[in-house]
Amino acid sequence: MKAEVFPANLRDLSYVASNLRPHDRHEIDCQSAWWSPALIAHGAMRGFAYVVWLDHNPEAAFGAAEERPGLWHIWAWGTERIDRCVPAIKRFSLNTLMIDVLNAGALRAEARALDANKKAHTLIRHLHGREAAVLRNYGKNGEKFLLFEWVRSKDWPVSVKINRPEEVLEALSPGLAPRLIGGNDDASTDTIAGVSAAMHELRPGDGSSYGA
Repeated sequence: MKAEVFPANLRDLSYVASNLRPHDRHEIDCQSAWWSPALIAHGAMRGFAYVVWLDHNPEAAFGAAEERPGLWHIWAWGTERIDRCVPAIKRFSLNTLMIDVLNAGALRAEARALDANKKAHTLIRHLHGREAAVLRNYGKNGEKFLLFEWVRSKDWPVSVKINRPEEVLEALSPGLAPRLIGGNDDASTDTIAGVSAAMHELRPGDGSSYGA
């Protein structure tokens, strides 16, 4: 079965959070004083979230939350099968989610990834996230993280509605849009950009999926 993207619900988020692969569990744990799968699932629902189903099961979750007007925090986590979900997540992010981010009024988005998580770095850069800073001792056990950013161009004010992926990329990185469309589906990640305006609960099989 191909990977399919669905608007998230607490059931699916809780399942993925309860079955995190070790790396994602560590990345969440070292940024949290205390957490549980239920807490992570509820936290994800405070913003915009999606899940990816593979072979009739939710295997990855991704999304974004607005921390204050104009600033978005990007997140993602998954089971051991998240790598097989990445092409679907990436296409959806490039073709739909980044449009939603900017049309929601985002001026800036950020994502943090462990310094050792090279797969995450590769895909974040592919989505035009730029490395902004090294966060030494950011984790509670002294782990080093990298901070990535997406910054809206002054040439694309929030009053301008964005409709196409090419416009998203031009708004984030003027002159570089043709590089990204189409992309390489072989990339893999633990952190990826994504936000959606559709948050009503939908179930696989009801015709509401975003096939990839």
